Amino acid sequence: MISNNSQIHNQTDAKQINADIAARENNQPLLGVGLFLLPEPEKGILEFRKAIVEGITYKECILRGQYCLAFKWVSGALDRNALFCRQDCANGTCPDTFCICNSFQGHICT
Repeated sequence: MISNNSQIHNQTDAKQINADIAARENNQPLLGVGLFLLPEPEKGILEFRKAIVEGITYKECILRGQYCLAFKWVSGALDRNALFCRQDCANGTCPDTFCICNSFQGHICT
């Protein structure tokens, strides 16, 4: 079951969600990359890390992201050259595709 609470931390772009809906309507599951923001208490106070999971559907990303601080799904394959995050996310989203907004550390893209 997917709770309504998942939408609070879901940073998936609307275009990505629409692509997933279209693919499912055509019985063509769309695989992509899940990005998950996780606390890292063993490193210190307010320390976080980004976990990356390849080859999952949007629905699976939502389910895996239930207890994460934030999550984002991107359709297609991971571009390892695009993992560098260059900007802040004052509006709650990161302009770089494979980055996730960490509002717990002053709105920085991770």
